[in-house]
Amino acid sequence: MTHYYNILMKTLRKNPNNNRNEAAEQGRTYLKPLDLEEGVYLAEINKDTHSYELTYKQLYDDKFVENSYMRLKVVNQGIQELERKWFDIVRVDKKPVNIIPASKALFYLIDELYNEDPNRRSEVYIRSVKLGYRLETHQFDSPINSGEVSPYWRIKTEGGNEFFIKALE
Repeated sequence: MTHYYNILMKTLRKNPNNNRNEAAEQGRTYLKPLDLEEGVYLAEINKDTHSYELTYKQLYDDKFVENSYMRLKVVNQGIQELERKWFDIVRVDKKPVNIIPASKALFYLIDELYNEDPNRRSEVYIRSVKLGYRLETHQFDSPINSGEVSPYWRIKTEGGNEFFIKALE
């Protein structure tokens, strides 16, 4: 199940626009009493003229859960907004699965890139390879109330592209 929250203005002690670290600390301070700081990691901090936007991602079993997010908008007066799209884990299938190694996922990526552009000659530099979960869905035009997740390798490149390779053997 997906949750959305809007919470407006909670005054904090420090001016969060001093630096990224203070903004991140304000986010942690805000999330702790709401019991929202468990099972998350801070994925991004973006600054604009008057605020920071902190984007947290959901973790399950210490692995990322793609398409989940929690965004905090931190302004001089404190937290201005919280928006959250989260997945409730309602059932876990305990049968063992075979996960392909990261090296095999990289070979699949090479094949995928070649199929996209057989004449490609530019190099691709890999920034990170992480195992996580992604919702299996083919419904792009309606809200998703439930679904099944599968393990995927998320491969990020230096160019900022993300590729998802199914991790099941």
